[in-house]
Amino acid sequence: MRTIDRPDVERGTEAPLTAKANPPHARLLLNLNAWRSTRIGRLVRVGKLARIWGIVLGSEVFENCNRTVVLRHPHGIIIHRQARIGDRVVIMQGVTVGARGRRNIPTVEDDVYIGAGAKVLGDIVVGRGARIGANAVVTRDVAPGHTIVGANEDLTERALRRRRA
Repeated sequence: MRTIDRPDVERGTEAPLTAKANPPHARLLLNLNAWRSTRIGRLVRVGKLARIWGIVLGSEVFENCNRTVVLRHPHGIIIHRQARIGDRVVIMQGVTVGARGRRNIPTVEDDVYIGAGAKVLGDIVVGRGARIGANAVVTRDVAPGHTIVGANEDLTERALRRRRA
């Protein structure tokens, strides 16, 4: 196995994840949605252009997503218009962040990774630094730093020990 010398990672000085990690079509989607609610955006009708671009990508992402959200493959992503998304959240393709009922809106805190096809549903909080695996269905709160796979299965070492005991 080949090792790669990365002194920046060893020292913890790795460059922070930014919106520049987004491909150009994802950046356009996020920027159009950010401009949608501004005075100039309403005047120029940016909302219609954002909606058309969202249809092309098969995505519904609204202005509540800040520009530090990373959409690596922004196809088929659905984010509820009232969902709260933190900074440096990585969202892969086919993800749904949505409500269960009218007022059950999820909150995704900072530095969260959401894998392809995952569903985050209901009035829940996904804690800072949590990881949600591909095709996971999350309907309960996720503690900070925990990993969730399948249907609310927590893979954190402490949670696995409790289950065995």
